Amino acid sequence: MSIRLTRLRLNSAHPFKSFTRPYTLGIPSIKTNDIIRILAIESSCDDSCAAIIDSNRTIHSNIIISQAKVHAVYQGIHPYHAINAHQLNIPIAIREAIKEAKIPLEEIDAIAYTRGPGIAGCLAVGATAAKTLSVAFSKPLISVHHMQAHTLTPFLTESEPIRFPFLSLLVSGGHTLLILVKSTFEFKILAQTVDESIGSTIDKVTRDLLGHSGGGPALEAFINEPNLDPSPSKPEPPLPVAQRTGPDTFSFCGLRTATVRRISDPISIDVKREIGKAFLEAAIAQLERKVRYWIQELKSQDIQISGLVLSGGVASNTMLRNRMKDMLKEVDPGLNFMVPPKELCRDNAAMIGWTGLDKLSRGKITKKPAEPDDLQTDEEPNSEEGDDGEH
Repeated sequence: MSIRLTRLRLNSAHPFKSFTRPYTLGIPSIKTNDIIRILAIESSCDDSCAAIIDSNRTIHSNIIISQAKVHAVYQGIHPYHAINAHQLNIPIAIREAIKEAKIPLEEIDAIAYTRGPGIAGCLAVGATAAKTLSVAFSKPLISVHHMQAHTLTPFLTESEPIRFPFLSLLVSGGHTLLILVKSTFEFKILAQTVDESIGSTIDKVTRDLLGHSGGGPALEAFINEPNLDPSPSKPEPPLPVAQRTGPDTFSFCGLRTATVRRISDPISIDVKREIGKAFLEAAIAQLERKVRYWIQELKSQDIQISGLVLSGGVASNTMLRNRMKDMLKEVDPGLNFMVPPKELCRDNAAMIGWTGLDKLSRGKITKKPAEPDDLQTDEEPNSEEGDDGEH
């Protein structure tokens, strides 16, 4: 099995490396002079990840071992092979993270891991590794909700503190969520998909257009290539944007069906490229419409948000970043647009570690297994607005 290690090198080119001042984590129970180090493990899907970060917002290491080649033959993620790959790769990722950080496990203050959502067997591999290290080295164990970690990533990367509340648009292969974030552990879901996520739809359309599962990056590269025919081509007519969904729902199945209809007959590569652009524009237009609606709705309720956080794997898409940024300027120039570096939009363990640090600062140590998909607050176990899941 081939293994590809992706290291996020620490240098001045990365805006998240230069931060040296302590950042107040949740309830400020950590003394500002203390440096808390945490080892984090992420294994929710098809990347085996381990990272060591600290409460000064320094990423000492962030190792990602991709399984892309393992799953390429299946045109999608095969759970059985994903689990086997994690069993091989998670120990390697942990060793590499420790080696690159030059921080031995004895000097680590806590272990964090992804508890969900994700593929159950894959999550179990990471959880087992974390629990084993926790027992062997007598370290506190912290379980982290994957989507909560995506939402809080800008707290690790932004140069200025982020003010609550704010909107978070989470777009990935498994989720499409618009969330009102009230604190590091209070979340209210405003809109979510009723069929499939935008990331899953992009993956399927990419396969339809290109015949392989390169996902969003492959589609973005394809539509930005110059046309083979130098003569001007007629742009593809716009694809329909879902209009029947309410303000609290996203829907992308109909968009994929409309896209497939256009490529059912033999067409040139240039026409495919135009269809790919039309698809992506329609998908982003739906996101824009819902975000715009909720900004105005919250304003009518006298809820003053500070801005929009864009996160998740699909947040790496350049067109999406630009369109959301321009839309915010149009709706309210005073709103901040926050998006992590592309390296931290994809699944990674640094974001798991950061959320783990926040939970550690509030005393939220894992004492019993939590349900993987449980989005709850610490204080209100039955609330629909939370995300910690530690009761």
